[in-house]
Amino acid sequence: MARMTVLKSGDGLIIRGRNTYAVDKTGWTKCDYHIISHAHSDHLPTRIYGRPIASRETALLAAQRGLALQAASEDACEDVELIDSGHILGSRAALIEDRILYTGDLNVRDRLFLKGFTPPKADVLIIEGTYGRADFVFDDFGTIVQRMSEYVLEMLSKGQRIMALGYALGKSQVLTNIFTWFDRLVVSDRVDRFNRVYSSLGVDLRTDYLTCSEAEKSGVLEKNSWLMIEEPRWSIRKKMAQRYGALCMGFSGWTSRGGQYGWRRLDAGFPLSDHSDFKELVEVVEQVDPEETYVFCGFADNFAKHLRSLGYDAYPLGSGRRLITDF
Repeated sequence: MARMTVLKSGDGLIIRGRNTYAVDKTGWTKCDYHIISHAHSDHLPTRIYGRPIASRETALLAAQRGLALQAASEDACEDVELIDSGHILGSRAALIEDRILYTGDLNVRDRLFLKGFTPPKADVLIIEGTYGRADFVFDDFGTIVQRMSEYVLEMLSKGQRIMALGYALGKSQVLTNIFTWFDRLVVSDRVDRFNRVYSSLGVDLRTDYLTCSEAEKSGVLEKNSWLMIEEPRWSIRKKMAQRYGALCMGFSGWTSRGGQYGWRRLDAGFPLSDHSDFKELVEVVEQVDPEETYVFCGFADNFAKHLRSLGYDAYPLGSGRRLITDF
């Protein structure tokens, strides 16, 4: 078999085999193909360095962030197989030349309109480690949804106003679906733009809510209780708490350990995550059964160390080790 090399480049990768592949948010000059796993800004490049390989959903969502991917296709290269990674709508892992599996961000859990990731076998695994620490283990999706729904109902029955904080792309669409029953639902204008893309792609999301700009203009926020889906920005949280007395609920795996990365000082937090937890990440590695594993993002050092304790040849990506794989 031909030699394959994997190099860290910016926040992405360059993989050389039969072809040269740019992967996600890399900085390079020229490649045959550019694989884009999903439309979150930490994975989207500023420009495309080869023929784009991405799902139709990712192309449409990326357009909302200003990246044109009209020519993107899942079938652009016969040496690349895209596999639903379960993270957000359109997210894909990539099996490259039947040997290297790049997961991108992943979630193995089925959640409403999202199907969980089922990994294939691969010789080399490049896996995310966002929650790659043993204390990040989440309850099942249904249990978390039940707890958060009970809290919302209790607060609304007391006349409280609530800010439901989640990332504008991915989490906020799940929250919109969960809270579709509430007749005074408000979403930020940015969330609304992504919601409408999801709806255009066949996801059954309610769109008869008010946007924040509409609610402020009409005076709705001054009246009664309401539930607003907004991004976890401190300036917005402070404004809504001071002006309207709104409670802040956070929806992220980071809330499970007191909060970090913008998830501190919440009135309530629920680990409703678009990523797999620690145990699930380990299970993915076991299913792939790779000869070599590289971990990127989050607790990469911690997770790679744990995998080595289980007998895997595992290293954190960006540790200074040049990735070279020969078969």
